[in-house]
Amino acid sequence: MNINNNTQTFDAIVVGGGISGLLTALILGKHGHQVILFEKEKEVGGNCRSYGVDGFTVDTGPHAITALKDGGPLTYIMDGYFDFVPTFKPYGDYYIRSVSGEITRCPTNVSDFLKFKFLPRKDRLILSSKIASVILKSSAGVDYSDVSIYDALPKTLSNKTYAMADTFSYFMSGRDMKETSVQRMLNGASFTTESGDTGEKFEKFMTGEIKSKTDVKSSSPNPKMAVSHEGGFSKQGYPLGGIGSIVDSILKSLPENVVIKTGCRVTDIITENGKVIGIECVRSDTPISPKSIYFSDFIVFTGFARNLKRMIKEELPESYIKTLDGIDHTISLTTWIGLDECVPEFDYMGSEVHFEKIPSWGGSTSNYDPSLAPPGQQLVCFGFAPVPRKRIRQNIKKSYDALFEMLPGIEKHVIMKHEQITVPEKAAITLNGTFADIKTPIQGLYMAGTDTDRRSMGITRASYSVINLIHELQKDGYFKHKNSFKGNNIKRNYLPLTNETN
Repeated sequence: MNINNNTQTFDAIVVGGGISGLLTALILGKHGHQVILFEKEKEVGGNCRSYGVDGFTVDTGPHAITALKDGGPLTYIMDGYFDFVPTFKPYGDYYIRSVSGEITRCPTNVSDFLKFKFLPRKDRLILSSKIASVILKSSAGVDYSDVSIYDALPKTLSNKTYAMADTFSYFMSGRDMKETSVQRMLNGASFTTESGDTGEKFEKFMTGEIKSKTDVKSSSPNPKMAVSHEGGFSKQGYPLGGIGSIVDSILKSLPENVVIKTGCRVTDIITENGKVIGIECVRSDTPISPKSIYFSDFIVFTGFARNLKRMIKEELPESYIKTLDGIDHTISLTTWIGLDECVPEFDYMGSEVHFEKIPSWGGSTSNYDPSLAPPGQQLVCFGFAPVPRKRIRQNIKKSYDALFEMLPGIEKHVIMKHEQITVPEKAAITLNGTFADIKTPIQGLYMAGTDTDRRSMGITRASYSVINLIHELQKDGYFKHKNSFKGNNIKRNYLPLTNETN
């Protein structure tokens, strides 16, 4: 290939235009860095995109934004760097639906499990006692990170109870209960606090110059939006306009010193004597195109961590390669259904979990924002437990069959079907799965994204990783901290004080 002579130099290069790459570019750009971001697809956003299908607006997979109150990582970044902030509706509650179509609130504490009628009474008593014991020991300092859900559960439980444990394990870690730790379940259910206080770290990195201005107040939920416990669901929200509105807000907030190149695939990360100096890239949509070279002081890689091996010509330490190879990824199926009217089966705010047939969770996104569906119609989404890629097509049919069996009156209202196959989280949080470090063995080469942080999930997890990245850049002397930058002087409520959907 010919080399494009028009090389350019930037303060920072960001590889990958998903939510982690965009947040990284935003923060660096706001602090005066000349930044260029490369995304191989035609659009940025990754799993945080929304797009139209037959008059409906679907997200890329199901989403619930966690930790929107009390110093959550995305809240801090929005406070400091967003010029335009999405409006979030309270997420509501989580429910469980049985194969007969009956729905009840998801159990989240010992009392709930004792009353949970979908499980045998004997199992409820055993589970309640076990949960109380684990929470008590965890609060006393016992670490359950190396104990699987399967090993922690008594072996006298019914298959139905094991199926429910598997289902919640899938959505907390990406794998079943034999590969999911008890600690992950405790953290995911907000029974414990995940390590690392983001607010304190963030204010340290900002040296006190930017404080959180968010005054988040909980709404007064109606019975359909009852929150199970203040520590968890009340902190969750869904953005009006769909998940893509978060990406839109970032793009509108980017300063002029941030350049985004879409349709550009980074083929090589150029190093010299163990230090990064730039990248080579080609157009993604052209079979044969000249390479372009861009130089920078440092590079942030936000793609799949495993791909670093083939992009760096220098030999990497064997232990580091082993860590990258140990990262576990899962493939997930999401199905979207457009209904010709708003049906009573989905007349609630929140989402529902199915565990008796095919593990899945989802609900009506148009309940949060009616504009996501044509007037008078309804949009419903379900994400399914990870399955091997070769069985995806079989599971598409099985997923629809299971839903229509539980809700036999729904099928006659279906006017749109749409399926997505995604990697919902990069690194699955399993017992034996590994995570990459923010810093790589190459000087000036850093990583961010859900391959580097095991806290929370989705956008919240990505936000944690970006804040940790900025800490590392600051420690290594790469991060410009302009004293003149004070952030935005706007007081915002990320969870509105109303339960109305309009």
